[in-house]
Amino acid sequence: MVSVRNIIVEALTRATLANRKQGAQPSLVEDAYIRFCGILREYSDNNLITAFRGEVEFDGNAEQIEINGTDIPAAGITDIKAAFYRADNSPDYYPLNFVSLETFYDCGLSDYTYSFQPTAENKFRLYLKPRFAALNRRVKLIYNIEIKLGLDDAVNLPIVYTELLTRALAYKMAVDKPRATPDKRNELRLEMEKLEGQLKANNADNRILLRTPKDRVFNMETMNSGSFIFGR
Repeated sequence: MVSVRNIIVEALTRATLANRKQGAQPSLVEDAYIRFCGILREYSDNNLITAFRGEVEFDGNAEQIEINGTDIPAAGITDIKAAFYRADNSPDYYPLNFVSLETFYDCGLSDYTYSFQPTAENKFRLYLKPRFAALNRRVKLIYNIEIKLGLDDAVNLPIVYTELLTRALAYKMAVDKPRATPDKRNELRLEMEKLEGQLKANNADNRILLRTPKDRVFNMETMNSGSFIFGR
């Protein structure tokens, strides 16, 4: 299993800031760890990594509902990504349309519209239209969960995502501490953007992500080479 520290040392090595066998200086590891946490949060917020998601379901019977506050618990919520409702006696969910709070009260909008605003750390206020609230539909929210990984925690993500984090961290650290040549930094950027593009296309097309076959072993060598990405 790959840990945060494994990813950091590998990324620093690619950025010519460390040696894979000898490890990295503690100060560099600490700097890289801060950058790693930021990258992970950014990819989660931008829907590139969707593993850190939660969902909660409740009765949408009020025009304003406190999420992770006095009304609905949603531990660690950092952002609301989508909302759905369920019709009476139906197992199916239908999407609610999100609009900004500035336009939520426009009378021309559908009753099946919602908005929200952050009210405190890990707390949100959800807004529903009056006629929708009167129907007392079941509402389901999909939300981002706050990501907290320590240096020696395992990164429980598909292999392609650990490679994405490694490439992004290598490029960011090479820019922050430019020991690598301009050509090397450009190479790291292109590698990062290439994998980002592949994953965005996969997500958009709802395809299954490629992963290491069962008869092959994943380790730091396969991660270094990137062979797992296209292997079958």
